[in-house]
This record gives sequence, structure tokens and C-alpha cells, in this order.
Amino acid sequence: MSYADIQYHALLNELVQQAQETNANENRTDVKTYSMFGKQMRFDLSKGFPLLTTKKVHFKSVLTELLWFLKGDTNIKYLLEHNNHIWTDWRYKYFQESFPNFAAWFKQTYNQEAVMLTKAEFENKIVTDTMFAKQWGDIGKGYGHQWRNFGELPELRPYSKDVKYQEGFDQISWVINEIQTNPTSRRLIVSGWNPHEVDQVDLPPCHTLFQFHVSPMSFNDRKRWVDSNYKGDILADYKKEVTNYSFDGMLEHYTNVMNHFKVPTSKLSCQLYQRSADMFLGVPFNIASYALLTQMIAQVCGLGLGEFIWTGGNVHLYENHLEQAKDQLVRNPEWYDCPKLTIDTEGKTIFDITEDDAHLTDYIHFPPIKAPVAV
Repeated sequence: MSYADIQYHALLNELVQQAQETNANENRTDVKTYSMFGKQMRFDLSKGFPLLTTKKVHFKSVLTELLWFLKGDTNIKYLLEHNNHIWTDWRYKYFQESFPNFAAWFKQTYNQEAVMLTKAEFENKIVTDTMFAKQWGDIGKGYGHQWRNFGELPELRPYSKDVKYQEGFDQISWVINEIQTNPTSRRLIVSGWNPHEVDQVDLPPCHTLFQFHVSPMSFNDRKRWVDSNYKGDILADYKKEVTNYSFDGMLEHYTNVMNHFKVPTSKLSCQLYQRSADMFLGVPFNIASYALLTQMIAQVCGLGLGEFIWTGGNVHLYENHLEQAKDQLVRNPEWYDCPKLTIDTEGKTIFDITEDDAHLTDYIHFPPIKAPVAV
């Protein structure tokens, strides 16, 4: 049984039911939506990785996008080099709308007349042409910039000689250090929303703010961690390493064993506030991405896994996703279990983690369901 799918289906079903009873709303895109406000789902990460099973979610895309954010990168060249196309539509739309500017730039740069590129040609040009990628591949001040370089002032303003360069704030490094040195803090927050810069990015951050919380692990929490993470027989290994120990009862003895092998005594939880939530296409991806981020940070900080709490502001279903949502709801969320995720973080910071360090196993799922992206 997938605990993740059960919660997701319940919320998706609410939207489908609303679609039967209300009219769709206008929004910034050309596609109307059915929407609700203020919804929440909770995922116990110790019970498995919350990647939906009632349709395939492409984990490699989730992983490479998150690594892109953590690099502080905002150019889709990195994504395309890793066969990840999820941000291309916004960049390509801007390219099409800016074609007169592109034609002038192309003429000046290459001394050739420009022609409109197809999306595939545009992507190929981003990957193979460094100058083109620099000019047309950058989404602006998106997640990577805000997470790793919040508030940077890159240059002097000609009209104000008093404004000096201001280095950006690395929120990810800061929050990890706080979790390690001040775990009871109520200020373990990373913000992707800078009001001064929301108009300087292709798509203003939808997942706007997330907060971490460190809490004690119970005996059963720690035992589950051993069952999921310890390789080998922990009791047998303890007897090999500790020859003179006293047996004060099974609970006390097993606690001593776990302490000896430094089994975490605290766990990390994360709550995300997502201002705008595309329930069919975006939210399954976002759940997986922040569960992945939480596990990465928990491991580099020596913590167990708590909950990921997803909180949505405007939660919506696009009109042209309605039939696909109905198709998904017919699929049984109890057929398959949540997959398992292991990440090799030994001796690494979060910024050292690569695509090869994350391993998803036991992911059994229904086929993917395709739907158009509203740009």
C-alpha cells in the first residue's frame, strides 16, 4: 500500500468533484482551472519514499532538477545535459516572444541572418553553443539563485553611486549549519520568494518557503531506522566489538547497541508552503523533490527521517487535465508500496552529492499519464 498515493488521491478527488459542481477560473495562462485554497498532506518518510505509484513519476528528472537548484544554477544547459527538459517550455516561450531581439543579437554575434528555431533546435543550441546558452538559457532569478545567493546586488547602479556590491546569502549552507549547531531553533527557514525579484524569472517560485524541524526519535523510531538502514546484524556486530557488557534487559541493551553504532537520536522534518500547486503535473514532482531534499539534509546532518508536510495555497487542476485525473483516480493506490531511496552521503557535503549517489529501488508503478503543461 502506498501511503503517499492514498493522500494524493484524496486531494485530487476533491478537485475532480469540485469540477463537477463549479465553473473553472481564469488565470495567467490560457487554460482555466478548478481551484481550492489551503490544503495539506503529510508523509512519514520513515515509511518509504513518497513517489507516486498510480502513475510513473520520472525520478531522474526530480533528482537532476534538485541538484541544479543546489548548485545555485539558473541556466537550463545543465538540465538539458542531463536529459531533463522540464524548464524548456518557459525558456522557449520567452525565446519565441523575443525573436526580434534574438535576430538582432544573432546578426551582431554571428554576422548571419536568424531563423526561428524549433524547440528541439533551441535545446540543441543551448547545449552546444556556450554564447547562445549564456544569452538565452538562463531562467532568471529562480530557485537556484534564491536558495544559494539570496539578495545579491551584482553591480553598481549608474544613478546611485552609493550602492555597492552586496554578496548574496547562501540559505542552504546556513540552514544546514543551523540544524547541526542549533537544532531546536524555530527559524530553520529557506525562502524562495524575494518580492524585489519575482518579475526577474521565467516563472516566479511556486514553492515559496520551507521550514525544518528537529525532534527526538523514540525507541521504535530508532529501531525502524536500524531495520531500514543498518547493513548486517547489529546485535551480532555489537558482540564482536564489545566483549564485556552487562545485560540490563532487552530495551536497555538494544538502546546501548544503537548508541554504540551512533544510530540517530533525532529526526528531521520539513514543511513546504507552495503558493501555486498544479495538482496533476507539478505536485507529485514537488512532493518527491522535497522528500529527497529532506533525506539529503538529514543524512549529512546525521539525523533520522521525520515527516514531509506539504501545504498548498492555490491548489488547482487545469481543465485539460481533468480526464487524466479521472484516469488516475481509477487506479488502486493500494496495489504497490512506496519505493525505497538510498543516498550515498558518507564523507560528503550536500553539494558533493551527484546523480550517481541516489539509488531508487522497488519502484513498481502504473504507466505514466501524459498531460500538457500550461506555460
